[in-house]
Amino acid sequence: MASGASGNRGGSGGTSAEIITPSSFVGTWQPTSGTFTETGNGTSTNQNVPDTVTWSLGTSSDLVQVDATSTCTLDANVVGNRAVGVPDQICTGISTDTGTGDQLFVEFAFSSYTFALSSDGQTATESISGDINYTDTTTFDQLDCPFTQTATYSVQ
Repeated sequence: MASGASGNRGGSGGTSAEIITPSSFVGTWQPTSGTFTETGNGTSTNQNVPDTVTWSLGTSSDLVQVDATSTCTLDANVVGNRAVGVPDQICTGISTDTGTGDQLFVEFAFSSYTFALSSDGQTATESISGDINYTDTTTFDQLDCPFTQTATYSVQ
């Protein structure tokens, strides 16, 4: 974690009475467990959650999370001990269909997002739901897949 980014995180001398501020979330969080589930064409696919979560202070919201594997950002505001995603956020990207080799336009639409800190500020639980829309840029076929993700993290 960057120097000075610890905010009001509890640590060894922390208590649950500490005030949670946006700075309490700032830093890099390593997943300790979690599952990403996507359902499309009547089939569900489960994957482990491998990626870290990095929170920074935001400009148009309390916090911003930048995905390490894409250009997607997620804005959130602090409500109590939770970072709650700003409504109606959409991220886009490009992928490749492993079956056909066709290029896919991918759109993530988030229905809900929460990242809740534990009382000591050292761990957190994440819950996400939404839809992923895949559009084949060759055939223009589309597939809409609901997704959920639940994970637990520890601060690095």
